[in-house]
Amino acid sequence: MSSLSPSTWGPNGNYPNGIFTSVTVCAPGSTTNCQVVDNVLVDTGSFGLRVVGSALGSLALTQETVNGNSLAECFAYLDGTFTWGPVQTADVQMAGEVASSVPVQVLDDAFSVIPSATCAGTPADTTAALGANGILGVGPVL
Repeated sequence: MSSLSPSTWGPNGNYPNGIFTSVTVCAPGSTTNCQVVDNVLVDTGSFGLRVVGSALGSLALTQETVNGNSLAECFAYLDGTFTWGPVQTADVQMAGEVASSVPVQVLDDAFSVIPSATCAGTPADTTAALGANGILGVGPVL
C-alpha cells in the first residue's frame, strides 16, 4: 500500500501509477500573461505538450496555421482514447527553463468537427476523461 495521499494521484485522485508535474504556459514573448497548469501527466509513450483547454483559463495563445487554415491534431492512444484540438504557439516554462514559441496542442473537442476518419475511439479532451490537466510527452520524436 502506498503512503502517498490520493490527492497526489492526479486531479481526480485516482491515478496511483502516474507521475505528474506542473508547467507554466505563457503567451509567446510574455512573462506575465501566463497560466500555471498543475497535474500534467508525464508520459514516456508520446512527445510534446497537450493541455486541457479549461486548464489554461483565459490565457489566449497564437493559433498555428497552414496555408491560412487553422492547424489541429488528433493523437490516438493505445487504450482506444484520443485527444483532439488546435495546435497553438506558447512559451513553456518548467524547472527554471523556458522553451520559446513551441507548438502545444490545446485539448478542445469543440474546436471544430472531429474528423472521424482519423479520430476513432473515445475522446479524452477534458480533465475528467484524461485523468490529468495535460500530458507532457517525453518519448522519442519519431
